Amino acid sequence: MLRPEGWSLARRLRIRLLLATLAVALMTLLAVGAHYGSDHSDLRQRKVLEMAETIRSIAIQTDDPARVPEAVAAAQPEYANHPTAYGWRIERDAGRILAQSGFPWAEVDPLLPGDRPTEWTERTAEGAWLAGAAFDRDGERWHVVTAVRGDPAGLFWHLVLNELALHVILPILPLILLVFWITSSAIGQTLRPLEDLSQQARRIRALHDLRPLSVEAAPAEVKELVATLNAAIAALAQARDGERSFLLDASHALRTPLAAVKARLELSAETIPKSSIEADIAALIRLSSQLLALANSERLVVDPGRRIDLEEVAIDVACKLEPLAHAAGARLDVVRLAGAELVNGDPDALAHALSNLVDNAIRHSPSGGRITIRVCGDPMGLEVLDDGPGMEVVQETSRPDAFARAPFVNGAGAGLGLSIVSRIMAAHGGDMTIRNREPGGLSVRLNLPRSPL
Repeated sequence: MLRPEGWSLARRLRIRLLLATLAVALMTLLAVGAHYGSDHSDLRQRKVLEMAETIRSIAIQTDDPARVPEAVAAAQPEYANHPTAYGWRIERDAGRILAQSGFPWAEVDPLLPGDRPTEWTERTAEGAWLAGAAFDRDGERWHVVTAVRGDPAGLFWHLVLNELALHVILPILPLILLVFWITSSAIGQTLRPLEDLSQQARRIRALHDLRPLSVEAAPAEVKELVATLNAAIAALAQARDGERSFLLDASHALRTPLAAVKARLELSAETIPKSSIEADIAALIRLSSQLLALANSERLVVDPGRRIDLEEVAIDVACKLEPLAHAAGARLDVVRLAGAELVNGDPDALAHALSNLVDNAIRHSPSGGRITIRVCGDPMGLEVLDDGPGMEVVQETSRPDAFARAPFVNGAGAGLGLSIVSRIMAAHGGDMTIRNREPGGLSVRLNLPRSPL
Protein backbone atom coordinates (compact mmCIF):
# COMPACT_ATOMS: atom_id res chain seq x y z
CA MET A 1 0.00 0.00 0.00
CA LEU A 2 1.31 3.44 -0.89
CA ARG A 3 2.08 5.73 2.02
CA PRO A 4 -0.15 8.81 1.92
CA GLU A 5 1.61 12.12 1.45
CA GLY A 6 0.96 15.01 3.82
CA TRP A 7 -0.65 14.69 7.22
CA SER A 8 -2.56 11.60 8.30
CA LEU A 9 -6.06 11.98 9.70
CA ALA A 10 -5.73 8.79 11.76
CA ARG A 11 -2.36 9.85 13.17
CA ARG A 12 -3.66 13.32 14.02
CA LEU A 13 -6.72 11.85 15.76
CA ARG A 14 -4.56 9.46 17.76
CA ILE A 15 -2.19 12.25 18.82
CA ARG A 16 -5.06 14.48 19.88
CA LEU A 17 -6.68 11.60 21.73
CA LEU A 18 -3.42 10.89 23.53
CA LEU A 19 -3.02 14.56 24.42
CA ALA A 20 -6.59 14.71 25.71
CA THR A 21 -6.06 11.57 27.78
CA LEU A 22 -2.83 12.94 29.22
CA ALA A 23 -4.55 16.23 29.98
CA VAL A 24 -7.29 14.40 31.90
CA ALA A 25 -4.66 12.39 33.76
CA LEU A 26 -2.74 15.58 34.61
CA MET A 27 -5.90 17.26 35.88
CA THR A 28 -6.57 14.19 38.02
CA LEU A 29 -3.05 14.35 39.41
CA LEU A 30 -3.43 18.03 40.19
CA ALA A 31 -6.78 17.46 41.88
CA VAL A 32 -5.43 14.61 44.00
CA GLY A 33 -2.27 16.58 44.75
CA ALA A 34 -4.34 19.57 45.83
CA HIS A 35 -6.39 17.27 48.05
CA TYR A 36 -3.28 15.87 49.68
CA GLY A 37 -1.79 19.32 50.00
CA SER A 38 -4.87 20.65 51.73
CA ASP A 39 -4.61 17.88 54.32
CA HIS A 40 -0.94 18.51 55.05
CA SER A 41 -1.30 17.95 58.82
CA ASP A 42 -2.25 14.32 58.33
CA LEU A 43 0.56 13.83 55.81
CA ARG A 44 3.14 15.39 58.14
CA GLN A 45 1.98 13.16 60.96
CA ARG A 46 2.29 10.17 58.68
CA LYS A 47 5.74 11.23 57.57
CA VAL A 48 7.20 11.83 61.02
CA LEU A 49 5.68 8.56 62.27
CA GLU A 50 7.11 6.76 59.25
CA MET A 51 10.53 8.19 60.17
CA ALA A 52 10.12 6.89 63.72
CA GLU A 53 9.20 3.43 62.47
CA THR A 54 12.28 3.45 60.22
CA ILE A 55 14.55 4.27 63.17
CA ARG A 56 12.83 1.56 65.23
CA SER A 57 13.52 -1.01 62.48
CA ILE A 58 17.17 0.04 62.35
CA ALA A 59 17.48 -0.19 66.15
CA ILE A 60 15.89 -3.63 66.26
CA GLN A 61 18.17 -4.95 63.49
CA THR A 62 21.36 -3.48 65.01
CA ASP A 63 22.94 -5.69 67.70
CA ASP A 64 24.98 -2.95 69.39
CA PRO A 65 23.05 0.24 70.29
CA ALA A 66 26.28 2.20 69.93
CA ARG A 67 26.26 1.43 66.20
CA VAL A 68 22.72 2.74 65.63
CA PRO A 69 23.90 6.29 64.70
CA GLU A 70 26.17 4.82 62.04
CA ALA A 71 23.34 2.68 60.62
CA VAL A 72 20.91 5.62 60.67
CA ALA A 73 23.41 7.89 58.91
CA ALA A 74 23.81 5.31 56.16
CA ALA A 75 20.07 4.78 55.71
CA GLN A 76 18.75 8.32 56.45
CA PRO A 77 21.33 10.98 55.39
CA GLU A 78 18.89 13.87 55.98
CA TYR A 79 19.57 13.68 59.74
CA ALA A 80 23.25 14.42 59.16
CA ASN A 81 22.70 16.89 56.33
CA HIS A 82 20.05 18.91 58.20
CA PRO A 83 20.64 18.28 61.90
CA THR A 84 18.55 21.24 63.08
CA ALA A 85 15.54 20.24 60.96
CA TYR A 86 15.41 16.48 61.48
CA GLY A 87 16.28 14.59 64.66
CA TRP A 88 16.02 11.18 66.30
CA ARG A 89 16.85 9.55 69.61
CA ILE A 90 16.44 6.22 71.36
CA GLU A 91 15.74 6.00 75.11
CA ARG A 92 14.59 3.52 77.72
CA ASP A 93 11.65 3.75 80.11
CA ALA A 94 13.97 5.03 82.76
CA GLY A 95 14.58 8.09 80.58
CA ARG A 96 18.14 7.14 79.77
CA ILE A 97 19.08 8.17 76.23
CA LEU A 98 20.88 5.40 74.41
CA ALA A 99 21.61 7.27 71.11
CA GLN A 100 20.51 10.44 69.38
CA SER A 101 21.28 12.86 66.54
CA GLY A 102 22.48 16.43 66.83
CA PHE A 103 18.97 17.89 66.87
CA PRO A 104 18.38 20.63 69.52
CA TRP A 105 16.02 18.58 71.68
CA ALA A 106 15.98 21.23 74.38
CA GLU A 107 13.90 23.44 72.10
CA VAL A 108 11.06 20.91 71.96
CA ASP A 109 9.15 19.25 74.80
CA PRO A 110 8.38 15.64 73.96
CA LEU A 111 6.24 13.42 76.16
CA LEU A 112 7.91 11.67 79.02
CA PRO A 113 8.66 7.96 78.39
CA GLY A 114 6.14 6.77 80.90
CA ASP A 115 3.32 8.68 79.28
CA ARG A 116 3.95 7.48 75.77
CA PRO A 117 1.80 4.90 73.94
CA THR A 118 3.31 2.45 71.48
CA GLU A 119 2.96 4.91 68.57
CA TRP A 120 2.17 8.60 68.84
CA THR A 121 2.53 11.94 67.09
CA GLU A 122 2.48 15.45 68.48
CA ARG A 123 2.85 18.99 67.20
CA THR A 124 4.67 21.38 69.50
CA ALA A 125 3.85 25.00 70.08
CA GLU A 126 6.90 25.95 68.04
CA GLY A 127 5.47 24.16 64.99
CA ALA A 128 7.71 21.10 65.12
CA TRP A 129 6.32 17.61 64.61
CA LEU A 130 7.26 14.77 66.95
CA ALA A 131 6.55 11.06 66.68
CA GLY A 132 7.38 8.02 68.71
CA ALA A 133 7.42 4.25 68.35
CA ALA A 134 8.12 1.77 71.20
CA PHE A 135 9.59 -1.71 71.08
CA ASP A 136 10.84 -4.30 73.56
CA ARG A 137 14.47 -5.29 73.76
CA ASP A 138 16.53 -7.09 76.40
CA GLY A 139 13.47 -7.20 78.65
CA GLU A 140 13.03 -3.44 78.59
CA ARG A 141 10.78 -0.95 76.84
CA TRP A 142 12.68 1.17 74.39
CA HIS A 143 11.31 4.29 72.72
CA VAL A 144 12.22 5.95 69.42
CA VAL A 145 11.46 9.65 69.08
CA THR A 146 11.78 11.59 65.80
CA ALA A 147 11.42 15.33 65.28
CA VAL A 148 10.85 17.40 62.16
CA ARG A 149 11.09 21.19 62.18
CA GLY A 150 10.81 22.60 58.65
CA ASP A 151 11.40 20.43 55.60
CA PRO A 152 14.60 21.45 53.75
CA ALA A 153 14.99 17.94 52.26
CA GLY A 154 11.46 17.98 50.80
CA LEU A 155 10.42 14.79 52.59
CA PHE A 156 6.82 15.97 52.75
CA TRP A 157 6.63 16.51 48.98
CA HIS A 158 8.33 13.18 48.38
CA LEU A 159 5.53 11.63 50.37
CA VAL A 160 2.91 13.48 48.26
CA LEU A 161 4.57 12.33 45.04
CA ASN A 162 4.77 8.77 46.31
CA GLU A 163 1.09 8.88 47.19
CA LEU A 164 0.25 10.18 43.74
CA ALA A 165 2.37 7.53 42.07
CA LEU A 166 0.97 4.76 44.23
CA HIS A 167 -2.70 5.71 44.34
CA VAL A 168 -3.16 7.63 41.07
CA ILE A 169 -0.50 6.98 38.42
CA LEU A 170 -0.15 3.24 38.87
CA PRO A 171 -3.92 2.57 38.89
CA ILE A 172 -4.71 4.98 36.05
CA LEU A 173 -1.79 4.20 33.73
CA PRO A 174 -3.11 0.78 32.60
CA LEU A 175 -6.54 2.37 32.14
CA ILE A 176 -5.02 5.14 29.98
CA LEU A 177 -3.18 2.60 27.83
CA LEU A 178 -6.30 0.45 27.51
CA VAL A 179 -8.49 3.42 26.56
CA PHE A 180 -5.90 4.65 24.06
CA TRP A 181 -5.59 1.20 22.48
CA ILE A 182 -9.38 0.73 22.24
CA THR A 183 -10.02 4.21 20.83
CA SER A 184 -7.06 3.93 18.46
CA SER A 185 -8.47 0.69 17.11
CA ALA A 186 -11.89 2.32 16.86
CA ILE A 187 -10.38 5.21 14.88
CA GLY A 188 -8.75 2.75 12.49
CA GLN A 189 -12.05 0.91 12.01
CA THR A 190 -13.96 4.18 11.59
CA LEU A 191 -11.55 5.45 8.94
CA ARG A 192 -11.56 2.13 7.07
CA PRO A 193 -14.24 3.37 4.61
CA LEU A 194 -11.98 6.31 3.71
CA GLU A 195 -9.15 3.89 2.99
CA ASP A 196 -11.51 1.87 0.81
CA LEU A 197 -12.45 5.02 -1.09
CA SER A 198 -8.76 5.78 -1.50
CA GLN A 199 -8.20 2.31 -2.93
CA GLN A 200 -11.07 2.86 -5.37
CA ALA A 201 -9.70 6.27 -6.37
CA ARG A 202 -6.25 4.85 -7.19
CA ARG A 203 -7.65 2.97 -10.17
CA ILE A 204 -8.47 6.30 -11.86
CA ARG A 205 -4.80 7.24 -12.25
CA ALA A 206 -4.38 5.38 -15.53
CA LEU A 207 -7.79 6.56 -16.86
CA HIS A 208 -8.69 3.00 -17.78
CA ASP A 209 -11.28 2.45 -15.07
CA LEU A 210 -13.48 5.51 -14.53
CA ARG A 211 -16.26 3.86 -12.57
CA PRO A 212 -17.80 6.08 -9.87
CA LEU A 213 -16.71 5.61 -6.27
CA SER A 214 -19.00 3.59 -4.03
CA VAL A 215 -20.74 5.75 -1.41
CA GLU A 216 -22.58 2.96 0.41
CA ALA A 217 -19.95 2.54 3.16
CA ALA A 218 -18.82 6.17 3.19
CA PRO A 219 -19.65 8.23 6.30
CA ALA A 220 -22.23 10.97 5.95
CA GLU A 221 -19.57 13.68 6.39
CA VAL A 222 -17.81 12.73 3.15
CA LYS A 223 -20.75 11.56 1.03
CA GLU A 224 -21.11 15.00 -0.52
CA LEU A 225 -17.39 15.02 -1.28
CA VAL A 226 -17.63 11.55 -2.85
CA ALA A 227 -20.65 12.67 -4.88
CA THR A 228 -18.64 15.66 -6.13
CA LEU A 229 -15.74 13.38 -7.03
CA ASN A 230 -18.12 11.05 -8.84
CA ALA A 231 -19.44 13.99 -10.83
CA ALA A 232 -15.85 14.92 -11.71
CA ILE A 233 -15.13 11.30 -12.67
CA ALA A 234 -18.23 11.22 -14.86
CA ALA A 235 -17.12 14.45 -16.53
CA LEU A 236 -13.65 12.98 -17.00
CA ALA A 237 -15.11 9.83 -18.55
CA GLN A 238 -17.27 11.94 -20.82
CA ALA A 239 -14.26 14.03 -21.83
CA ARG A 240 -12.23 10.89 -22.52
CA ASP A 241 -15.04 9.42 -24.61
CA GLY A 242 -15.39 12.77 -26.34
CA GLU A 243 -11.71 12.83 -27.20
CA ARG A 244 -11.96 9.32 -28.60
CA SER A 245 -15.06 10.26 -30.57
CA PHE A 246 -13.35 13.39 -31.80
CA LEU A 247 -10.36 11.44 -33.05
CA LEU A 248 -12.63 8.95 -34.80
CA ASP A 249 -14.73 11.71 -36.33
CA ALA A 250 -11.67 13.67 -37.37
CA SER A 251 -10.01 10.69 -38.99
CA HIS A 252 -13.26 9.75 -40.73
CA ALA A 253 -13.92 13.32 -41.86
CA LEU A 254 -10.42 13.81 -43.25
CA ARG A 255 -9.93 10.37 -44.76
CA THR A 256 -12.61 10.62 -47.46
CA PRO A 257 -11.73 14.05 -48.95
CA LEU A 258 -8.00 13.35 -48.78
CA ALA A 259 -8.50 10.01 -50.53
CA ALA A 260 -10.66 11.70 -53.17
CA VAL A 261 -8.04 14.39 -53.84
CA LYS A 262 -5.30 11.78 -54.04
CA ALA A 263 -7.33 9.63 -56.46
CA ARG A 264 -8.11 12.57 -58.71
CA LEU A 265 -4.46 13.60 -58.79
CA GLU A 266 -3.34 10.06 -59.60
CA LEU A 267 -5.91 9.60 -62.39
CA SER A 268 -5.82 12.99 -64.03
CA ALA A 269 -3.19 15.15 -62.45
CA GLU A 270 -2.46 16.98 -65.72
CA THR A 271 -6.02 17.52 -66.93
CA ILE A 272 -7.80 18.30 -63.68
CA PRO A 273 -8.88 21.95 -63.47
CA LYS A 274 -6.95 24.12 -61.05
CA SER A 275 -10.20 25.53 -59.66
CA SER A 276 -11.35 22.04 -58.71
CA ILE A 277 -8.13 21.37 -56.81
CA GLU A 278 -8.45 24.76 -55.11
CA ALA A 279 -12.04 23.94 -54.12
CA ASP A 280 -10.98 20.61 -52.65
CA ILE A 281 -8.13 22.26 -50.72
CA ALA A 282 -10.48 24.99 -49.47
CA ALA A 283 -12.88 22.31 -48.27
CA LEU A 284 -10.06 20.55 -46.44
CA ILE A 285 -8.95 23.83 -44.86
CA ARG A 286 -12.51 24.51 -43.73
CA LEU A 287 -12.80 21.01 -42.34
CA SER A 288 -9.48 21.36 -40.48
CA SER A 289 -10.66 24.68 -39.03
CA GLN A 290 -13.86 23.06 -37.85
CA LEU A 291 -11.95 20.22 -36.22
CA LEU A 292 -9.76 22.74 -34.42
CA ALA A 293 -12.85 24.67 -33.33
CA LEU A 294 -14.39 21.42 -32.10
CA ALA A 295 -11.31 20.68 -29.99
CA ASN A 296 -11.33 24.23 -28.58
CA SER A 297 -15.00 23.97 -27.71
CA GLU A 298 -14.19 21.01 -25.45
CA ARG A 299 -11.90 23.23 -23.37
CA LEU A 300 -14.16 26.29 -23.25
CA VAL A 301 -14.64 27.78 -19.77
CA VAL A 302 -17.15 30.62 -19.47
CA ASP A 303 -16.35 33.44 -17.04
CA PRO A 304 -19.37 33.51 -14.66
CA GLY A 305 -19.02 37.25 -14.12
CA ARG A 306 -19.02 38.29 -17.77
CA ARG A 307 -22.31 39.60 -19.20
CA ILE A 308 -22.83 40.32 -22.88
CA ASP A 309 -25.48 41.68 -25.23
CA LEU A 310 -26.60 39.03 -27.72
CA GLU A 311 -27.71 41.68 -30.19
CA GLU A 312 -24.11 42.89 -30.50
CA VAL A 313 -22.99 39.32 -31.18
CA ALA A 314 -25.70 38.87 -33.82
CA ILE A 315 -24.89 42.17 -35.57
CA ASP A 316 -21.16 41.38 -35.61
CA VAL A 317 -21.78 37.96 -37.19
CA ALA A 318 -24.23 39.42 -39.72
CA CYS A 319 -21.72 42.08 -40.78
CA LYS A 320 -19.01 39.49 -41.35
CA LEU A 321 -21.21 37.06 -43.29
CA GLU A 322 -23.25 39.58 -45.29
CA PRO A 323 -20.88 39.41 -48.29
CA LEU A 324 -21.18 35.62 -48.33
CA ALA A 325 -24.99 35.84 -48.16
CA HIS A 326 -25.06 38.47 -50.93
CA ALA A 327 -22.89 36.26 -53.17
CA ALA A 328 -25.33 33.39 -52.61
CA GLY A 329 -28.30 35.61 -53.47
CA ALA A 330 -29.74 35.48 -49.93
CA ARG A 331 -30.88 38.26 -47.62
CA LEU A 332 -29.50 38.37 -44.06
CA ASP A 333 -31.41 40.26 -41.32
CA VAL A 334 -31.08 40.73 -37.54
CA VAL A 335 -34.25 41.10 -35.42
CA ARG A 336 -34.36 41.84 -31.69
CA LEU A 337 -37.46 40.51 -29.94
CA ALA A 338 -39.00 41.95 -26.78
CA GLY A 339 -37.54 40.82 -23.45
CA ALA A 340 -33.97 40.31 -24.63
CA GLU A 341 -31.51 41.06 -21.84
CA LEU A 342 -27.84 40.74 -21.03
CA VAL A 343 -26.66 37.18 -20.50
CA ASN A 344 -23.61 35.44 -19.12
CA GLY A 345 -21.42 34.14 -21.93
CA ASP A 346 -18.27 34.19 -24.01
CA PRO A 347 -18.90 36.52 -27.00
CA ASP A 348 -16.22 34.94 -29.20
CA ALA A 349 -17.52 31.40 -28.64
CA LEU A 350 -21.15 32.41 -29.17
CA ALA A 351 -20.16 34.34 -32.30
CA HIS A 352 -18.41 31.22 -33.61
CA ALA A 353 -21.48 29.08 -32.87
CA LEU A 354 -23.79 31.60 -34.55
CA SER A 355 -21.44 31.87 -37.55
CA ASN A 356 -21.64 28.11 -38.04
CA LEU A 357 -25.44 28.23 -38.09
CA VAL A 358 -25.60 31.23 -40.42
CA ASP A 359 -22.98 29.71 -42.75
CA ASN A 360 -25.00 26.50 -42.96
CA ALA A 361 -28.16 28.51 -43.65
CA ILE A 362 -26.43 30.50 -46.44
CA ARG A 363 -25.05 27.36 -48.11
CA HIS A 364 -28.41 25.58 -48.05
CA SER A 365 -30.80 28.45 -48.78
CA PRO A 366 -32.12 28.94 -52.31
CA SER A 367 -31.28 32.06 -54.30
CA GLY A 368 -33.52 34.87 -53.17
CA GLY A 369 -34.09 33.22 -49.80
CA ARG A 370 -34.15 35.05 -46.48
CA ILE A 371 -32.03 34.28 -43.43
CA THR A 372 -33.04 35.87 -40.13
CA ILE A 373 -31.05 36.07 -36.90
CA ARG A 374 -33.44 36.65 -34.00
CA VAL A 375 -32.33 37.82 -30.55
CA CYS A 376 -34.89 36.19 -28.24
CA GLY A 377 -35.93 37.07 -24.73
CA ASP A 378 -38.04 34.23 -23.36
CA PRO A 379 -36.05 32.10 -23.04
CA MET A 380 -32.91 34.07 -23.72
CA GLY A 381 -31.02 33.02 -26.82
CA LEU A 382 -30.36 33.33 -30.53
CA GLU A 383 -32.36 31.79 -33.37
CA VAL A 384 -31.42 31.34 -37.04
CA LEU A 385 -34.28 30.94 -39.52
CA ASP A 386 -33.84 30.08 -43.20
CA ASP A 387 -35.90 29.09 -46.25
CA GLY A 388 -33.82 26.02 -47.10
CA PRO A 389 -34.87 22.40 -47.45
CA GLY A 390 -34.62 21.62 -43.74
CA MET A 391 -33.38 18.32 -42.33
CA GLU A 392 -34.58 14.81 -42.96
CA VAL A 393 -34.14 13.78 -39.34
CA VAL A 394 -34.41 16.40 -36.63
CA GLN A 395 -32.79 15.53 -33.28
CA GLU A 396 -33.62 18.05 -30.57
CA THR A 397 -30.75 17.35 -28.22
CA SER A 398 -27.62 19.04 -26.95
CA ARG A 399 -25.38 15.96 -27.04
CA PRO A 400 -22.12 16.90 -28.82
CA ASP A 401 -22.17 13.82 -31.02
CA ALA A 402 -25.88 13.88 -31.84
CA PHE A 403 -25.43 15.68 -35.15
CA ALA A 404 -22.21 14.02 -36.25
CA ARG A 405 -23.87 12.50 -39.30
CA ALA A 406 -27.29 14.16 -39.60
CA PRO A 407 -27.49 15.00 -43.32
CA PHE A 408 -29.44 17.77 -44.98
CA VAL A 409 -31.92 16.88 -47.65
CA ASN A 410 -29.43 17.56 -50.36
CA GLY A 411 -26.90 15.24 -48.77
CA ALA A 412 -24.39 17.87 -47.60
CA GLY A 413 -23.00 17.00 -44.19
CA ALA A 414 -23.78 19.42 -41.37
CA GLY A 415 -22.81 17.32 -38.37
CA LEU A 416 -19.42 18.74 -37.43
CA GLY A 417 -20.55 22.36 -37.34
CA LEU A 418 -23.62 21.51 -35.27
CA SER A 419 -21.47 19.42 -32.94
CA ILE A 420 -19.26 22.46 -32.35
CA VAL A 421 -22.32 24.59 -31.66
CA SER A 422 -23.73 22.00 -29.26
CA ARG A 423 -20.49 21.82 -27.26
CA ILE A 424 -20.30 25.62 -27.00
CA MET A 425 -23.87 25.72 -25.69
CA ALA A 426 -23.11 22.99 -23.16
CA ALA A 427 -20.21 25.08 -21.84
CA HIS A 428 -22.66 27.97 -21.35
CA GLY A 429 -25.15 25.80 -19.49
CA GLY A 430 -27.60 26.00 -22.38
CA ASP A 431 -28.72 23.81 -25.24
CA MET A 432 -29.67 23.82 -28.91
CA THR A 433 -33.02 22.92 -30.45
CA ILE A 434 -33.68 22.25 -34.14
CA ARG A 435 -37.02 22.06 -35.90
CA ASN A 436 -38.23 22.14 -39.49
CA ARG A 437 -40.41 25.06 -40.47
CA GLU A 438 -43.63 25.03 -42.43
CA PRO A 439 -43.90 25.15 -45.38
CA GLY A 440 -40.10 24.89 -45.63
CA GLY A 441 -36.91 25.88 -43.96
CA LEU A 442 -35.09 25.23 -40.70
CA SER A 443 -35.05 26.86 -37.28
CA VAL A 444 -32.02 26.40 -35.05
CA ARG A 445 -32.29 27.99 -31.61
CA LEU A 446 -29.50 28.55 -29.06
CA ASN A 447 -31.04 28.67 -25.56
CA LEU A 448 -29.09 30.35 -22.78
CA PRO A 449 -29.88 30.54 -19.04
CA ARG A 450 -30.93 33.94 -17.71
CA SER A 451 -28.09 35.73 -15.92
CA PRO A 452 -28.61 36.35 -12.19
CA LEU A 453 -29.00 39.99 -11.19
